[in-house]
Amino acid sequence: MRFLKIFTIVIFLAPCAITIRAEEAVFVDKGACPGERCTYGIPFTAHSEYDIYESASRCSVKIGTVSTGEVFFSRTGEVHTVPTRVEILKDSGVFKPGDELLVLTYEGLGFYRARHNGNLIDGFELGYDPWGDNPVIGCEREDESCWGILPERIKSIWWINIQLENGTEGWIAYRDSFPEIFGE
Repeated sequence: MRFLKIFTIVIFLAPCAITIRAEEAVFVDKGACPGERCTYGIPFTAHSEYDIYESASRCSVKIGTVSTGEVFFSRTGEVHTVPTRVEILKDSGVFKPGDELLVLTYEGLGFYRARHNGNLIDGFELGYDPWGDNPVIGCEREDESCWGILPERIKSIWWINIQLENGTEGWIAYRDSFPEIFGE
């Protein structure tokens, strides 16, 4: 029994075990390209160093590195987001207190994909920006448009499937502020 407890602790402390367990609850938006000017199928210059993985998971095999200043071709991508519960403060005309509303992923131009009482909805407008360098997790103004808040920041990782000029193909993880990779 003591061996089993020690073994269980080791499994839960291993980074991959934690990642694998966390991914069970993660919403994966395949083909997603976050941001209004995001495009795949074009070359980019890396503004930072990135590890290259065999698949879109830090638990997969690391197969190389993209160096700062290196050019890579973006093939496709996916955004992995931990669904974030919206606390509904008052009736919005669509959502009401007691509803389950989970933000799943950003679609662009201020709109999100969400799950409302178990149903997937596209084009959901939150009314404030929970992304970027200065995310808002509450309402920007307290008026009739303030019907719900996020009690925590949305957690996501943008995985980009790339190909280097030398032919190496794989996935890089880009977290948080998406504009940096586009050189903005």
